[in-house]
Amino acid sequence: MGDSWRVYSFHGGQPAHRRATRLSSWLQKISRQKDRPHPCGHSASFPTVVIGLLVYAFLTRHGPLGGSGLLFTIPGVAIGQTLLGLPIIIAMTSTAVEALDKRLPMTLITLGANSRQMMWATVIEARYSIMLAAMAAYGRIVSEVGISMLVGGNIKWHTRTITTLLPWKPEKVNLPWESRSAWYF
Repeated sequence: MGDSWRVYSFHGGQPAHRRATRLSSWLQKISRQKDRPHPCGHSASFPTVVIGLLVYAFLTRHGPLGGSGLLFTIPGVAIGQTLLGLPIIIAMTSTAVEALDKRLPMTLITLGANSRQMMWATVIEARYSIMLAAMAAYGRIVSEVGISMLVGGNIKWHTRTITTLLPWKPEKVNLPWESRSAWYF
């Protein structure tokens, strides 16, 4: 009879206040760790050539992934570019989620949300920051040359991309505003 006033959730049969207490202690532990830098924040500042050399070293014949045959292929370039963009997405997304209102998890638990609903509510609350992280990573991936040159090899008709074509043959790129801009200046 003493527990009749407590609200029981459908998840695990535990009282909601116990889950809320565990969650609040976990959030307090995380908030104390904010002084430490994010581990992916530093890897987002690596030059593309360094990442390209690391991926090249892994994909060469004598490297750990040498037998996979990914060197000088588009999937090899995609692996390198994923390694380039992933730290940006992780660092910016985690910063966005940490900046959310601290009352959000408690409110969702009170409303009876399960873990999947809590995850989706958090993603919806941080959606603009997550889209910004994706756009920043896309901008860095599209503008890089080092990984595409080292891992892809700039092989015509196989691994040549627009970013690898520009440094080697700028005269081949015909931009529509090029002829008019010379007339204005």
